[in-house]
Order: sequence, then structure tokens, then C-alpha cells
Amino acid sequence: RMRAVARLLREAGQALDRLGCSVQGNTLPKEEVSRHRRLVALADKAPSVGAGAFVAPSASIVGAVNLGANASVWYGAVVRGDSGAISIGDSTTIGNNAILRSASGAAMTVGSGVVVDSGAILTACTLENDCRVGPGAIVGEGACIQSQAVVAGGAVVPAGAVVKRGELWEGNPAVATRQLSVAERAHIAETVAATKAGIAAHEHEHARTYASREAEKARMQTEAGVGPESHPLF
Repeated sequence: RMRAVARLLREAGQALDRLGCSVQGNTLPKEEVSRHRRLVALADKAPSVGAGAFVAPSASIVGAVNLGANASVWYGAVVRGDSGAISIGDSTTIGNNAILRSASGAAMTVGSGVVVDSGAILTACTLENDCRVGPGAIVGEGACIQSQAVVAGGAVVPAGAVVKRGELWEGNPAVATRQLSVAERAHIAETVAATKAGIAAHEHEHARTYASREAEKARMQTEAGVGPESHPLF
């Protein structure tokens, strides 16, 4: 019985929504699917996002952060420039749930073509162009990752350490274990290119309105011969 009542209430709500939309007509406002604030200004510190850059709906860029052209900050990632400025170069990718944070009086620079993998934590450090920080790795304050170097997943780079060009660092605390091969260095750029190619599809999907999603849902239900009350596909 409760399920029947719930179904009636849902159908009544849908009917009222359709009636409201028809009354509003062309004056219907654009309704965002996600209301999460991707960009957050603090006092006079406001984020700047370059052309073609992508910030996922669940990501947060806070304060004095400059995100370069075609860069991407993915789902759940947080970039906090509230204590000091953070600069992120062109085509750099910040992976899911990664955290980048400045420190009091210490700026942070991430170069172009950099890959910061999922869950990495970086504090007021420097990443030169075309380097990579693996998933779950931690880079301490004042550390420097030079060009074409890689910090392995789960590694912990101590504060102030210098990961030299072309080196692989592993462990906790992380140390240099070997030189990267030519293929391993090239893989950094390949990852950047693949990520950049996928930005458009994500941006398009998240730019859609609630109304467009509902219209697509109705179309798919009609094609499948499914009534709106059963919702077996959604």
C-alpha cells in the first residue's frame, strides 16, 4: 500500500513539474544539475581558469590559483591557494581526489604537461614541466620534482628534497632507485595527451541541464517501451 501511495505522489509531482514548465515556456531558467561551487574566492584571492581548462563539478579550486589552458582538475580534487598562490601550467592534469595546498608565505608552482595522479598530496612544492607524481604519493613542503622525473605511487618525498631529472623515486621516505627509460619518460606526455582528449566529453556532459537529461530519459524510455512510472533503466 505504501508503495502505491509513493507512486501516486511521485506521479503527481511529475505532473506538477510538467505543468510548471509549460506555464513558464521560453522563460524557463537554466537549472544546473550540480550546484557545487568549483571556484571559490577568498577576500581578494580569486581563481583564474585558462581557456579550454576543465574543472570537474565535484572539484574545488580555492583562492589564488591560476589554472593554465587545457589543464584539468578531476573529480574530488582540491587545490587550495588560500595561504599562498598556486600556479598550474598548461595541459597539466590533477587527478581524482588529489590535494594541492600552499603554505603560509610559500607559493607553489606546477609546470606544464605534469601528471598528478589520483589521491596524491602536494604541499607548497615545485613540479617542473613534464614530470609525474603517482597515485597516493606525498610531496613535502619545499620539495622539487624536476622535469621528466617520476615519484612512484605511495612514495613519500621529504620536505626540501630534490627529485632530479629523469629519476624514479620510491619508498617512504622516498629515494632515487633508478633512471627512467626513454619509453617511461614518453609515457608522461602520452598520459597528458590522452587526458586532454577526454576533457571535451566530460565538459559536454556536465554542461547539460536537468531539463535536457529528463528529455533524454523520456526518449530512452519510449524507445524501450517502458512507462515513466517503472524506471527499470534509471
